Amino acid sequence: MSTPVYEPREDSFLIANAAKKIVKGKILEVGFGSGYVLNELSKNDNVKECIGVDINPLAVEHAKKYNQNEKTSYIESDLFQKVDDTFDFILCNPPYLPDDGFEDPALFGGKKGYEFIERLLTQVESYLADNGSLILLFSNLSKKDMVERIIERNFFEFRQLTEKGVGNFETLYVYEIKKKESLWN
Repeated sequence: MSTPVYEPREDSFLIANAAKKIVKGKILEVGFGSGYVLNELSKNDNVKECIGVDINPLAVEHAKKYNQNEKTSYIESDLFQKVDDTFDFILCNPPYLPDDGFEDPALFGGKKGYEFIERLLTQVESYLADNGSLILLFSNLSKKDMVERIIERNFFEFRQLTEKGVGNFETLYVYEIKKKESLWN
């Protein structure tokens, strides 16, 4: 059953904890759900501004009500549709599960599970500042090898920041992804 706003779960905590160690400057979160991750990152003194975009108007309303502070703002937008700036870090905990017939866009990333990730990776480069990074969370259920091929096909390189087994069959991964020419400078 679909819920109006994606509430924080293990994946939210995992990406927030991995990102806390490296983020700074101006941050964009694509698909922020409840706003938990941006709220946590805004507490970092090295973070100057946090912007969240989400296609769900209820998520925007929820985040503005419960997670608003002087560093954060929330916008209703499909990916980068209403974004016109560049960012030091872009975060995304996308819908990554293969579609099993349910209609919850917060969970299911397409028939194979990686279609949303592929869409994100074909657009993100224009929104990364020089030496900017994308921090992406995904699951082995969305075919890790395929996600890595999509990353490389879009002229990015990556390093794994962390992983966590959840349940009997699922592993979550958090990758830092950069343009090839700026990798780890």
